[in-house]
Amino acid sequence: MTGGRLSCEYLSDTLTVLCDGNVTCGLDDPNGTRSFGNIKLSSVDAIWTDRRYGERKQRLAEGRSCDGCSLHHVVDGAMPERVAAPRRLIVEATVVCNLRCKNDACLKNNDPSEQTRASNFLPLDSFKSLIDQTAAGVEFMWFLNYGEPFLHPQAEDMIAYAKQKNPEIRIHSSTNGIPFARPGRAEKLVRSDLPREFVLKASHGSGGMIIVGDHAPRDGIGHCRRVARIGRHVVVGRAVGEIGATHLGAELFQALEGRV
Repeated sequence: MTGGRLSCEYLSDTLTVLCDGNVTCGLDDPNGTRSFGNIKLSSVDAIWTDRRYGERKQRLAEGRSCDGCSLHHVVDGAMPERVAAPRRLIVEATVVCNLRCKNDACLKNNDPSEQTRASNFLPLDSFKSLIDQTAAGVEFMWFLNYGEPFLHPQAEDMIAYAKQKNPEIRIHSSTNGIPFARPGRAEKLVRSDLPREFVLKASHGSGGMIIVGDHAPRDGIGHCRRVARIGRHVVVGRAVGEIGATHLGAELFQALEGRV
């Protein structure tokens, strides 16, 4: 108990879909323990109106925060209303990562002896169904969560499909850049049908937040810069968090400032 009324913006207007189709909330559920349904089994409308959303919102209003989550905030005055349909999406294309960061979430998600998802890659058909059901009302999509999004072999196809269904959608994503070392991969992303606002952040993931630190992969930053050089619609934006005051941080800063 916190002693004050709480609310969470993600419960109010955001649908978070993990790579196995499970719908959780926010960006702070590394093990996929919360569930409001699964897009492989239920419609988005049925999931969005699931009674468990109301129950969780009521718990917050009573000052009881969600276990392991810090995304709530104290509310003074009227409690925010929940929208009739999601306006934002968080899509985890895959929980797999090519790095082994030393934090609990990443270690567990990349340990072969552990299983935090029923499957490690969101099928393209499931993603298309999600977009078909939400595109008309969704304004923004985070194409990220846990894992390296561009390890999904159809990541570019997903981004292009979202834009095809909603030309005005804004998409932000994150990458350590290493997948773009593969010949033709950067070109494939840029030549896909990108939205007018597509922000690709050169970053090092830590616990679900987009963090850049001294141990971010040097090669990855170069590959992100390569994406920016190739495309006119790609913006390599400043990552959230602190940039290490090292030669690596300086190189990243130059890459970010060299946006197209």
